[in-house]
Amino acid sequence: MLKKVIALLTAVFALTACSEKEQRQELVTIDASFVKSLVLNAIAGSGSANDSLSGLIDLNLPINNDYNKAEVNLMQISGDKTFFTVLIEYPNPVYNRFGLYDSLLTPYLIDKSLSGQLDYQLLQISGNSLINLNEGFISKDVFKLIRSSIYKLTDTSAALVFRAFTRLESPDNSYFQRIVDISEERIRTEINSLKNSPVKNKGDVFLFDAQLNIYSSSQNTFDNFLFELIQAYNKRIERPSIDDESTALKSTGIEPGENTMLTSSVKPGKGSFTLTLTDDWKELKNLGITDHLKKKLIGTKFVNNSLGSYLSIVMLPFEDSAESVTDYKLTNSAVGNYTVRYSDKIEGKKYYLQFFEYSCGGNKFLMIFEASKFTYEQYKNIYETIINSFQMDC
Repeated sequence: MLKKVIALLTAVFALTACSEKEQRQELVTIDASFVKSLVLNAIAGSGSANDSLSGLIDLNLPINNDYNKAEVNLMQISGDKTFFTVLIEYPNPVYNRFGLYDSLLTPYLIDKSLSGQLDYQLLQISGNSLINLNEGFISKDVFKLIRSSIYKLTDTSAALVFRAFTRLESPDNSYFQRIVDISEERIRTEINSLKNSPVKNKGDVFLFDAQLNIYSSSQNTFDNFLFELIQAYNKRIERPSIDDESTALKSTGIEPGENTMLTSSVKPGKGSFTLTLTDDWKELKNLGITDHLKKKLIGTKFVNNSLGSYLSIVMLPFEDSAESVTDYKLTNSAVGNYTVRYSDKIEGKKYYLQFFEYSCGGNKFLMIFEASKFTYEQYKNIYETIINSFQMDC
């Protein structure tokens, strides 16, 4: 914090010495215009400004000043708690950003997973402060989509708790998912279409999972219908699309292999591992993991709510095997930097499941990968890239 405070004061006030108390007093008076100047300087490539914003801009990508809008607004919740919201929208969605900072520029939220045209509003529901952000974009030239995200704010934290598509316009019909009720326990939606369709006069319920801190539905009626409809469209596409890491990098002028837009998550200490993920995966550390296991194991879970997919990684005693903690068999193997054993792809009712066991230097990890059937084929290359990025400390 002290390093960031000094950087801010140097950039604005050119002070050479002051007490930590005086620094904090200056920072409390920072206004939206000051934050806006930091944002614009970071967009222009200023490393110090970007450090002050905790890496809002990915400076590994080419500098891009061709933004549609760069907005900073002041927001207050719980009486006197002040926040700054930062919204940056580009023609190329790889550069889109939404950030939330307190009056000391402590980052509460930085979302780099947004597409298309962006707008948001603050909601006050049952004493809770929520931000509803909408993304409007086009898929396969003819499908107009709106995806809605809800972030929950408190005095000490902010988190993405809900994300789902809420509108689809196709060449021959329009489909809607409208949020009609939000409470601590659930989000209820109504689904309809202008013409007859499989989702006309339907509904869905997203229950709050306190452990994962998200609202999720066991049905995902609207999203699943949408994915099926878009995947079935096979006419020639004229507009370039961003479907994976490779196309995202190419859209910025970077050839894959030159740089990376991905971030790493590391579990420190004995038997550390590294996994490369995009920013729309939520990391949950020291979690009790029970899915597809004979007993609860403590590990790290990575959740992508919009794709309906997750990865769980647990450390095993080196003398044990995956079969000692799961009923599935790992019948395939490969040897490289590590010894890897893995199962065939297992098909469930609504998901695909696969297990990977990594061994090296007395350390052993088990990875559990689960993906929705409705997103697996479309994002198969992304899933394979993530799995292949796994590295461990030998």
